[in-house]
Amino acid sequence: MEEEKALQLKLKQERKNQERIAIKAIITAKKARLGTTRQNSTSTLNELAEAMYQQSNSILPGALEGALQGNSATSAKQSLTQLAKPTFKTPVKEV
Repeated sequence: MEEEKALQLKLKQERKNQERIAIKAIITAKKARLGTTRQNSTSTLNELAEAMYQQSNSILPGALEGALQGNSATSAKQSLTQLAKPTFKTPVKEV
């Protein structure tokens, strides 16, 4: 009887160890996936920031040239070319 209880206790402990190992593997996989998502979103946000900067710095002033005249055209062009490149931060946090 005691031998059976000891075996059952050992089996229970072994199952708990297996569950811990499985949980750790799931957590590791999720962390890796989050890291990949963070890298991808950072890259995408940098591309968008560059596109916005190019649009406001070179394309938009040229497009406004025909629509505006005189001081308003000069002022608009000057304002647009002085805009800094936007910096976006990914909402995915490191773990």
